[in-house]
Amino acid sequence: MISLVFSNRVKAMRENNNYTRAQLAKKVGVSAGYIGVIESRGLVPSWRVLYTLAKALHTSEDYLLPEENEETKTLEIAAIKEQIEEKCKEIAKLEARLTALEEN
Repeated sequence: MISLVFSNRVKAMRENNNYTRAQLAKKVGVSAGYIGVIESRGLVPSWRVLYTLAKALHTSEDYLLPEENEETKTLEIAAIKEQIEEKCKEIAKLEARLTALEEN
């Protein structure tokens, strides 16, 4: 559950520092795609990358990767609910498109 809090914090800190994914990736020594996976899927990197990432974002590893507690659980639940809502909307759009194609 920590992974969504982690990914949201990395993305927020990147945006606060006005970095693109490519710029942050260069500072950390990884690919922009890797930063994308961290932000979108909550991939928690190795300690070396985590340390470098925190340094590049002018924060601490502890802030990016907090201990699991009630606050992080609540944030994680809210993020998961938001993702579910987005997926439900996508499904509804796809179902409408499928229905329209079947009627033609």
